[in-house]
Amino acid sequence: MLRQMWMALASYFAVAFGDAEPGSTTSSSTMMLDTGTDCNPYQGTRYITLGNGDSVTSTVCKDSWDLYEVAVYDDQNQEITGVTATAPTGSAPPNTGYGGDYEPYQALDGSLTTYWAGDHDIGMSCSCWHASKKDAQQLLLDLGSSQKVSKINIWQGGAGNKWAVSRLRIHCHSAQLNANPLELEISSGSTTIECDDVGCRATGHNPTFVNRSAACVASKAGHGVPVGLLLGLGLASACCWCNGDSITSPLCKDSWDLHEVAVYDDQNQEITGIMATAPTGTAPPNAGRDYEPYQVLDGSLTTFWAGAHDIGMSCSCWDYSKQDAQHILLDLGTTQKVSKINIWQGGVGNNWAIWAVSRLRIHCHSAQLNANPLELDISSGSTTIECDDVGCRAIDHNPALVNRSAACVASKAGHGAPVGLLLGLGLLASAGC
Repeated sequence: MLRQMWMALASYFAVAFGDAEPGSTTSSSTMMLDTGTDCNPYQGTRYITLGNGDSVTSTVCKDSWDLYEVAVYDDQNQEITGVTATAPTGSAPPNTGYGGDYEPYQALDGSLTTYWAGDHDIGMSCSCWHASKKDAQQLLLDLGSSQKVSKINIWQGGAGNKWAVSRLRIHCHSAQLNANPLELEISSGSTTIECDDVGCRATGHNPTFVNRSAACVASKAGHGVPVGLLLGLGLASACCWCNGDSITSPLCKDSWDLHEVAVYDDQNQEITGIMATAPTGTAPPNAGRDYEPYQVLDGSLTTFWAGAHDIGMSCSCWDYSKQDAQHILLDLGTTQKVSKINIWQGGVGNNWAIWAVSRLRIHCHSAQLNANPLELDISSGSTTIECDDVGCRAIDHNPALVNRSAACVASKAGHGAPVGLLLGLGLLASAGC
C-alpha cells in the first residue's frame, strides 16, 4: 500500500497541502550530506532513530516536529513489515478538538492524514531554537532484526508546512545513538533516502528542498542578515569560501584547488570587478606557474587557486578542526543581493579531482566569519548555487555529487567504515549566512 501511496504522492501534496513553496518546484535531483557519518544503514542495523536536525518554522515556541509517514526497504527493495515505533523524547498530547492523538505508530499506519508529533515541552520553533536541540525530538524504529536498509521514504506535511524540518539526522545503532549520525536535507513534503555500499543520498525532494530555518538561526545569532532574506547568502559585500571537508589525495601536504567562481546579482547579471584574496595562504609556485586567488576569477577552467600546503588537507592528515582552514575571500565591491553562484573544481577523469572537496562552507560577512556558515555539498566538477527569498540550494552537480571523503573521516575516527565507502552525502540547515 505504501508503494502505491508513494507513486501518487505528487498529486496528493498538490491537493492536500497546496502549491509548492515559493521559489521551489518538484525535483528529482540528488542532495547528500555529512562527510563524517558513522551510520550507513545498508551495512545492517536493527534500530533506526530519526532525529530533527534543525527547527520548525512555526513562531509558536511550544510547537513541535510533525512526521507523517516512514517506509523502510531492505536490500531486495522490499518494504520491511512489522516495524514498530517509539518516541524516546516524547509525543505531543492528544488534541480532542482535532479528534486524535499524535503517537509514534501514526508514522507507520499508511496514512498521510495522520502523523507523529514531538513533545511540546522542548520548544522546537524558531523563536526558541538553539543548536543544542538537535535530536531533541526522536522517532525510534525497531526493524525487528538486523536488516540491510536500501531505501527510506519520508513524508512531512507538504509545501508551506510550519511543522516540518529541513534537516534529518539518522542514527543506525544497537544501544547508544551515533556520535556522528547521517545528516540529510529533506523536503517539507516527501523525500527518498537511497543507500548502498557506497553511501546514502537524499533524492526525489517534492517540493524541492529549501533550507527554511537558516534565517531564524542567523537572526538569533546576530549576524545582521536582513529580515527579508529568509535563507542563504542574501545581502553581502564579502563572501568567504572555505573547505568543509578533506580532499581525497593521500599526500598530507596537498591542498584544495578551486578553479573558477562566478557570482550573479538579483537580476541574474554576473557581478564584475570582484577581488579575491586568500587569508589562509596560497600554494607556492611550481614549474613556473602560480596558484594565486585571482585565478578563480580569470574566466579559465585550466587555471586555479590552490590553498597553502602546510595545512595538511589530505585524508591522511584530516580532522574536523581543519574545516575553514583554507579560505578564499571574494570582495564584491559593494553590498549585493546574490541570486546565483557557479563553482568549478577540477572535474572527473583527471588528476585535479583528488584536490576537490565535497562540502563547501560559505560565509557572507563584513568582518568576522559567520559562526554558522552556509554548508553545501558540491560536485568535484561544477555546481550551481541558487538563492532567493526562500533560501539557497545546490543544483546541477556535474558530475553527480558524491561524498568522496566519508571513508577517510570515518576510518580515522575508528568507526569501522569500509575502505570502499568513499562517497555519501551534503547541507547544513543552521546557517548564519
